[in-house]
Amino acid sequence: MANFTQEQEQAIFTHDKNLIVVAGAGSGKTRVLVERYLDLLDKNRDWRLNQIVAITFTREAAFEMRHRVRQELEHKVQHPENDSERRHWSDLLSQMDSARIDTIHGMCATILRANAASARVDPSFDVLEPIEADSLLSAIIDAQLQALADDDTHN
Repeated sequence: MANFTQEQEQAIFTHDKNLIVVAGAGSGKTRVLVERYLDLLDKNRDWRLNQIVAITFTREAAFEMRHRVRQELEHKVQHPENDSERRHWSDLLSQMDSARIDTIHGMCATILRANAASARVDPSFDVLEPIEADSLLSAIIDAQLQALADDDTHN
């Protein structure tokens, strides 16, 4: 096993509660989250991959975590302790497309699309990129300010 700090070990091996991992760039957050993810799957053999939710802030971090989980599962399939282990990890690897490793925005969009009728939203909606959102917000503010100015001149 890799060398982990006491805090990292706590984050990896504490399974009786949900955790939020907060640390600076390059501190090993993704490594810790991948280890926690795999340890949860190891300790809970009846869980499916989509029963664990891992949320990150950026698409890059979500992609990196998904990639590392896939790599680790492939490694476990190729180097199992026995046939039972190979079957277990192989089954999980086959579920990678359903893994819930995403950004906050992506996870919310998935939930909204799955419940579009209840949420009263069009299930084909898109999540705006930050630049698009800023531009739209500016246009709305400008339009509202113009409407207020027009009201003032007509009153």
